[in-house]
Amino acid sequence: MYPGNYLRVTPIVFFTIAFIFCGCAASRFGSALAGEKLTMKIDERKDILTIKSFKNQDAPAFETRGLTGRGLDFTGVSNNLVSMATQAIKSIISNEQKKYSAEYQFGLSDLYFYDQLSDVNALDPTGIQFFGFTLVRTFKNQQGGTDTAFTATFELDTTNAFEIINNSTFRLRLKDFHLFYAKAKIAEAAEKKLNMDFEITFTTSYADEKGSLINNVTLGKFFLLIRQAPLDPTDKNYNSYYKGLQGQRLTGKCFVVPRSFGWHKEDGMLKPGFGQGAYGISIAVKENSKDVFTNKILIENTNIIIDAGRNQLQNTINTRLPKAFKN
Repeated sequence: MYPGNYLRVTPIVFFTIAFIFCGCAASRFGSALAGEKLTMKIDERKDILTIKSFKNQDAPAFETRGLTGRGLDFTGVSNNLVSMATQAIKSIISNEQKKYSAEYQFGLSDLYFYDQLSDVNALDPTGIQFFGFTLVRTFKNQQGGTDTAFTATFELDTTNAFEIINNSTFRLRLKDFHLFYAKAKIAEAAEKKLNMDFEITFTTSYADEKGSLINNVTLGKFFLLIRQAPLDPTDKNYNSYYKGLQGQRLTGKCFVVPRSFGWHKEDGMLKPGFGQGAYGISIAVKENSKDVFTNKILIENTNIIIDAGRNQLQNTINTRLPKAFKN
């Protein structure tokens, strides 16, 4: 900028500046961040899984395992043991954080996965009390009151409880989700909709029977991608959109929490045993008012499982992956 000319504004520049500022006017549904409060509550229940709720599963002796004719003999084996062979592996969250307009995190630690001790082993499923959790984000409105930005409730997926006791892994479902305001800025002229990515991580620290200390290890991750969620309750699709999210299974899975080796008093004596499975949960939330989708799909050993067959996965790769990743 040359001296003496910095105050000169031509009509074209003036209208351009005016257009930019008008076009960037914020909607009342966005920038809801004053006095922000993030609350997370764990839902713990007793008798989530009881031995009476399971059918018997007969594991044949080694000598009797083999072939019958040309096919494997599954006689007497529960259908729940059939492997889900049509799964694929996918990386969900993009590392390009600059594409997101707002980020925040929830977290809780010093939680117990089981409601009782065990004298069996570190992965004894008896007494699982974790049933899910609820997230709530609130903020202060212009009148000084408190408004709710969003609520989300996640629950333990018990539709295939055999997966929990056979493989020591569990999955989550979205019980309920409602969005009212965004932390990200929403342009007044734009659609009143928001994209949100949830990354849920379970961690634990424990000691094994050999005295080894395992510190802050990740047990598993879950991902939920919300796209084009309406913010305006007057939107004709508002209620149907959120109703359609209910019961959705999250991408990913997690190992049950290992119990730490320790001691307990029994009959007046100290005896070895296993604890209640101390763990923590952290949730990273990312918001964006624009259509920003995952731009990276990797087939790798991330233990992030999605319900997609080989053909579906290949179609996804062909349509979403840049050429640089395909070659």
